[in-house]
Amino acid sequence: MTVKFVPIDLDTFRIAEYNRPTTHVVRNALRLLPEAEIVFEPPVDEFYFLLGANIIESVFSNGDIGNGWHTQFSDTSNIFYSDLLNKKCGLIVSLNEVETINVSRIISSMKILAKTLKVDSDLLYYIDSNVNNKKTLNRFKLNGGFFNYYDSLFVNNSYAHVVKDIEDLKERPKKMLFLGGKAREHRVKFISTVLQLPKFEEDNFISIQKSAKIPAKKLDGFAPDVKSFDKFAEPNQMGPTRFFYDESYLHTDSYFQIVTSTWFELDMERIAINEKHARPMYSLQPFIVFGEPNTLQAVKDMGYKTYSDWIDESYDSINDDRLRFEKVVALTASINAMSRTDLSAMMKDMLPTLLHNLRHHNKRVTELEIEYKLFNDITDTFSEQLTQ
Repeated sequence: MTVKFVPIDLDTFRIAEYNRPTTHVVRNALRLLPEAEIVFEPPVDEFYFLLGANIIESVFSNGDIGNGWHTQFSDTSNIFYSDLLNKKCGLIVSLNEVETINVSRIISSMKILAKTLKVDSDLLYYIDSNVNNKKTLNRFKLNGGFFNYYDSLFVNNSYAHVVKDIEDLKERPKKMLFLGGKAREHRVKFISTVLQLPKFEEDNFISIQKSAKIPAKKLDGFAPDVKSFDKFAEPNQMGPTRFFYDESYLHTDSYFQIVTSTWFELDMERIAINEKHARPMYSLQPFIVFGEPNTLQAVKDMGYKTYSDWIDESYDSINDDRLRFEKVVALTASINAMSRTDLSAMMKDMLPTLLHNLRHHNKRVTELEIEYKLFNDITDTFSEQLTQ
């Protein structure tokens, strides 16, 4: 049985062609599977899914249902609304990044939507890149799951020369690589702190996007002149995984990568996993996670290995944000203090683990493990409707 998915614009509830993979992640994943078919008109005789991936923050900024949901969707002449009322289709809402939008607010709004439009909430399904989203979903009694599209964007089959480089390694130009991305508060605080370490700026690569305006109270006394970081804005970080070739030299020119997660503060209902965590896996590079607690555990649960045989990874289990910050800084300082001779010897010793991670990543991608897991979760959730 082929399962039909109809991509729609959640602002207008009209069928829409989506082309941007960073926004419309679920459609781009499902279209790889032979069991899934993206169609552009509602099927007549079978249960199908509305695939919506155009959530905008303003729709949910006050925890309300946006005007678009009411005025466009609830029109009784809208076939999608009619089919949902008659349980002929399900609505899948996808938020790729757990960004500034409050996820609990979105899920709460979806429940309000179902109640207001008299739509069975069992026909709603929510997806984002938060490993812990099940906790939030369970709290609101809503279907859904975790999906990391970035993890499946890139396969690295051309790594023999990097293996040879590690086997023969004498010295790399930089000790650590910090791809900061957006100038979020925790990243600015971290850079402000580690720049005080001996020769840190000289011995490590730092990249962060041009400074945003961050209220001083959020920085707790760190880096009052945020613009001083603008010198680290070049070369520009290329972003999602598909640009790997343009920045691969950064990985082979450094020993460790400091993975700077989207979030740092403890949230019992959130661990965001995205391209930042996949990048060192397919780059044959060991890493430290400067981010939310239990991120390493989430990575290990996916089948990857980490580096506790060589470095202190106890920071991952520390829920106190201040103590975890200090622990990651201390670990960064210890690596910064190592000689390149010792770092080269450590990296050679790590090679079997590095190869495991790269090959495991490639296997997950080539076998569509991530996509099938999502597809199976959706079809299991709606198995009763699909078999009627």
